[in-house]
Amino acid sequence: MSTSIRVLHVDDSALDRELIRDALEHDSADFTVITASARQEFEHQLARGEFDVVVTDFNILGFEGVQVIDAVHAHYPHLPVIVVTGTGSEEVAVEAMKRGAADYVIKSPRHIRRLATTIQSACERKRLLAARLQAESNLRRSEERLSAFAKALPDLAFILDEDGRLIQLLNDPQMVILPEHQLGRPIDEVFPSPAADLIMDAIRQTVATGYTQQVEYQLEVAQATKWYDGRTALMGRADGGKQLIVYIARDITDRKEAEFRLRRERNLLRTLIDNVPDYIFVKDRSDRFIASNLAHAAVARSVPADLIGREARDVFDSDFVESFHADDAVVMASGTAIISEERVMHDQTGAHWTLTTKVPFRSDEGEVIGLVGIARDITARKQAIEALRASEEHLQMVIKSNPVILFEVDPQGVLKFLQGRGSQIVGQDMPALVGLSIVDAFEPLIPDIRGYFQRALSGEETGTVLNIANRILDIRYSTLQNKTGENNGIIGVVTDITERIRADRLQIELEKEQEIIHLKEQLISTISHDFRTPLSIIKMNVTMLETYAERFSAEQRAIRIQQIYRQIQRMVALLDDVLTLSKANAGKLVCKPEPVALKQLCMEIWDNFQHMAGKTHVIDFVYNADSNEVMLDQHLVHDILVNLLSNAVKYSQVNGHVHFEVARNGNDIEFRIADNGIGIPEAEQVKLFEPFHRASNTGRIEGTGLGLSIVKSYVDAHHGQIEFTSKEGEGTCFTVTIPCTGR
Repeated sequence: MSTSIRVLHVDDSALDRELIRDALEHDSADFTVITASARQEFEHQLARGEFDVVVTDFNILGFEGVQVIDAVHAHYPHLPVIVVTGTGSEEVAVEAMKRGAADYVIKSPRHIRRLATTIQSACERKRLLAARLQAESNLRRSEERLSAFAKALPDLAFILDEDGRLIQLLNDPQMVILPEHQLGRPIDEVFPSPAADLIMDAIRQTVATGYTQQVEYQLEVAQATKWYDGRTALMGRADGGKQLIVYIARDITDRKEAEFRLRRERNLLRTLIDNVPDYIFVKDRSDRFIASNLAHAAVARSVPADLIGREARDVFDSDFVESFHADDAVVMASGTAIISEERVMHDQTGAHWTLTTKVPFRSDEGEVIGLVGIARDITARKQAIEALRASEEHLQMVIKSNPVILFEVDPQGVLKFLQGRGSQIVGQDMPALVGLSIVDAFEPLIPDIRGYFQRALSGEETGTVLNIANRILDIRYSTLQNKTGENNGIIGVVTDITERIRADRLQIELEKEQEIIHLKEQLISTISHDFRTPLSIIKMNVTMLETYAERFSAEQRAIRIQQIYRQIQRMVALLDDVLTLSKANAGKLVCKPEPVALKQLCMEIWDNFQHMAGKTHVIDFVYNADSNEVMLDQHLVHDILVNLLSNAVKYSQVNGHVHFEVARNGNDIEFRIADNGIGIPEAEQVKLFEPFHRASNTGRIEGTGLGLSIVKSYVDAHHGQIEFTSKEGEGTCFTVTIPCTGR
């Protein structure tokens, strides 16, 4: 169906207007001609619009030259204007075409006949131009939409050719393709390896197969490592015939990190599950295992992977299934959890007890699709409970059968526990005291019970020994702590040690008696040995005096008598030592302090030794005590000093040096006697004060081994102390410290 061509004919000549109309009416095409004879009418018609073409004379009244063309294009840039001129000059044609005329026709009968064809050609060109412009507009809008879509995405998007050259950058939100990556450069200059290699492989696969390809790679972007998911897809061919590929890459760093964290958490969870000793498993509604840990699989002598997809009866012994998995169906049917203790039979290790928790395993919609089971081996706990019960029974039996009382007191001082065989000691029924204050219950029996309780509650181990109801009781208090280490009260233990004390006393008396017997035996042995020599000398001298009295001169007889006298003195001294030691061991040695002129006493002793040994030894005396009179047992102190000075002289070589010093130290008097004699062997110093002990280096020097034992007993009688230092071959120094009062 043909469409009428609307023509606006502008001409101020009526004849020319008729000529044009006649030419168009005789054409087979359908033309609708609207005429305008003047400028005002032209502008009016032009404003109405809806014309397909404008035909105008070159010169119209009111216009100069081809101003009609400018007026038309000012309103309708693409409306074709055909100029009809009667001059036919080339200058007019060129001027018209320059101003934008679609064509021109000469007003002659021969040329005017082609006006219809010219109009049709101009309209066709207009139609084609409009179609092209529309297509271009559509293309621009499409490109704008594509660009807007690409920019709205958080993805990197660009177009490449099949050789991997960058054709167009669609979007780059993270500035992955930097400005220096110019269009037309190959992908391996835009991206580093191996990302470029992966993208190029995907391009080749897409070109070869026509299918979208996917790659994942890492890039360093803004000093951070990013993960990308890239997709390649065909998008037609370029003008040169090369295949074009659109490439879209999405930043999947967050997803990758989430996947990594998920894998790490799964691995951690798997590690935890596989390393706990509990049996952990998951089953579906068909009774098939969908998860199992190592401990659970080990019961079947298997590994978790081998259990997946299998039923319990396929992998476990029937006894185990009967006892351990019997209530699985109940959990899945009821949708409620079950916690129970189950007795499980193991072939090699016997019966085990487990505390099993089974809970429904639900889908996201809340439907029960299986169960999760966690079972803990509580065999050790069961055994511990049984052992504790047996221990408690044994403890009760021990408490009831032994003279022991146990009690527990809370931090407020209230008795929480009281048992034992002590009703006759406590004086009332012990269960009746539970719940009472420890002060109310025990203070009449145990003085300062409140103090003991407070000290024990503060963490101090304390106790006392009391005589209650003719029984000797050892009472010990200790702190009771809870699991967190906090003091939670005290525990008290009352032990009747009456019989033990009696036994200890008997043992001490027995040991003392045995010591006395042993000492007596030593005394008898020593006396019999040491008396033999002086008695032999006395006997010999008496015999000689009886036999040869008349032959001896008075001087010779005096010598013999003097020898007899010295041996008698020696025997008397030995007897005195023995008697003194016996008194000391029997506890009968008495110290009788009395006012003593200490300096005078010491001077007399030193003077005596000067007369006896002054020619063979150098004996110094230093007195640094500022007291005139002190309270001492003069006899005991005299013997202490004489004994120590005698030993210093006796065990020193001729011309040896002996130092005797007296000093005051607070309320104590210190006596120091030192020599440069033979000294005491180090290995024998521990036995120095034992009766009858003599050092191995004394040789033929006379002595009984009783002197230092007697000195030690005299010092002990004064509640004093005796110390010494000695080195063999260099000498010995004794220090005696005696407490005293004086002025």
